[in-house]
Amino acid sequence: MSDESDFRQRPGFLEIARRLNLLDEDAVQELALEAANRGEAPSQLVVEKGLLHATQIDLIETLRRPGEIVPGYEILDFVGQGGMGVVFRARQLNLDRIVALKTILISQMGARGMVARFEQEARTVARLRHPNIVAAHDFGRHEGRLYFAMEFIDGEDVQKRVEREGPLDEPTTWGLVRQAAAGLAHAARNDVVHRDIKPANLLLVAAPEGFPLRGLPMVKIADFGLAYLSSEAEQSTRLTAEGITLGSPHYMAPEQLQDKNVDRRADLYSLGATAFHMLSGQPPYAGAPLTKIVADKLGAEPPSLAEFGGVSKESAQLVAAMMARDPGQRPGDYRELTDLIDRLPLSHGGFDDIHSRFGDIPASLATRAKSDIASTAQFLRPDLKPSRPPLTKRVLIAGLICGVVAAISLIRGQLNRSPTTGERDLVPSGRATFLFDGRDLDVWTRSSTGGWNVTIDEESARVLAGSNGVVRRQLEGELAAGPATFDYYRLTVAVALHQAEIAEIAIGIPVANDQSGPELVVRIAADKANLLQIGGRRNRFVTIESRPLAGDLNQKHAVAIERHSNAWWVFLDDQQLGSVAARHQDYQPVFWLAVTDGTAWFSDISVEELVAP
Repeated sequence: MSDESDFRQRPGFLEIARRLNLLDEDAVQELALEAANRGEAPSQLVVEKGLLHATQIDLIETLRRPGEIVPGYEILDFVGQGGMGVVFRARQLNLDRIVALKTILISQMGARGMVARFEQEARTVARLRHPNIVAAHDFGRHEGRLYFAMEFIDGEDVQKRVEREGPLDEPTTWGLVRQAAAGLAHAARNDVVHRDIKPANLLLVAAPEGFPLRGLPMVKIADFGLAYLSSEAEQSTRLTAEGITLGSPHYMAPEQLQDKNVDRRADLYSLGATAFHMLSGQPPYAGAPLTKIVADKLGAEPPSLAEFGGVSKESAQLVAAMMARDPGQRPGDYRELTDLIDRLPLSHGGFDDIHSRFGDIPASLATRAKSDIASTAQFLRPDLKPSRPPLTKRVLIAGLICGVVAAISLIRGQLNRSPTTGERDLVPSGRATFLFDGRDLDVWTRSSTGGWNVTIDEESARVLAGSNGVVRRQLEGELAAGPATFDYYRLTVAVALHQAEIAEIAIGIPVANDQSGPELVVRIAADKANLLQIGGRRNRFVTIESRPLAGDLNQKHAVAIERHSNAWWVFLDDQQLGSVAARHQDYQPVFWLAVTDGTAWFSDISVEELVAP
């Protein structure tokens, strides 16, 4: 939408929905005809048919009044939406300049802690003045709506650059990381910890005259919505409700998952994970369910760039140091980090300091070609897009890809082979218990990412609402004979995506062979449901079965997972989704609920014992 007059002439509801790709052309035409025949507003029909959720409708209504939302500003375009609000490209009328105007949609104003975090972001950015940090211009409130005007960045972010070009070379990567480190050092000197450094929050613009960046773009750090002031005197500004942390799990430091001792070293970890993404073309833990990411970050060593060909040992070593699980093993501060970057052989030669302090990369990790680094889950999931190498590399590695795909097919076939004769070997005993009472979450473990609380859904039922994170619960309950743990069971959960991109139900932590994390994951997205299991020699998650889904995001889907004597059976809306062999005999009876990019609703959570007939 490059025409700045797009939203000036009060365009219709359906026209905006089409421009934002919320409705396709056929749907727009059908709705327009039906609205005319029935004499109703198109927005009413959209709500009636469940085609859009409340946040999307709110966004459209906002764009229908471009000059009325914030006094002194005219909305020109929609830029994007994140966990802290919606960003528009707007014109500040008194200075006739283009700004990024961030607001909270009315539909989100009641979200827990949202207003306080939004106000804190504005005040935090306002106290920071650095060339590598997006500048703050204005902040206020109008008719109950908060707004925050910032420097508009006319460029792309690092994530989009990697998606477009593939992995970045080492000089480019470390040149960009060094700039980000300079901005974060300024924030740290002002006692500000960002807490959400990731490729999408590093914006790239053309370097202004006089900046000796040797052809590199300039980095601008954006989105301080999760930042807090780290000085002891100002800990009250830390807006994490009831010990729950927020952030982007692929890039978050392990200590953020436990919400303890979070300081500048957490941003150092996230910057290292961002460098990992830039050099490899994919984030750490790519393709793994959220539950697996959390378990691995808390109990295993981080992935290594030594698995990726074309990355020097020195760069892999520095990334490993930045992503050390123990904060004390990371570079001590940004000055030390920039010194280590400046000593990389790509710029000045020599790397003895890093090797002597942080040790060597384990030799057991074999170097692989970049074309052969996508996880099996990425090959089987079309929604994950591995970086595409240049044409010359694609020609050279075509044979390797064919071999990888063949190996994946073999793994998938082995995992999906039923260990039974096609029948379940256990039956319900009649002993069951509900795991969610609709009142409180005292028995749930919420020490990882995200926000979780009890709320009311559109049917006036009490549901467990989860946002961008994980909770877990033991599969046990107060039965007639007292507390009991079921060896074999049927777990049922009703889930509605509501405003989330993905909701996951994970179950069965293997305790044998020093494994950690979930054994089985049911992933619900807007258009499909996937059944995943760990498999293959690298313990990647692979898709066992997939089923298309249709309907509105608030539609509830009933998920049932049965643990039989030697197999898992999974059902979705009373239809079998798949069955897979159990890889271990001993399990801790624990399950997780996980949500990505938004808020999902869970209800009717129960577990029923299964026994031999």
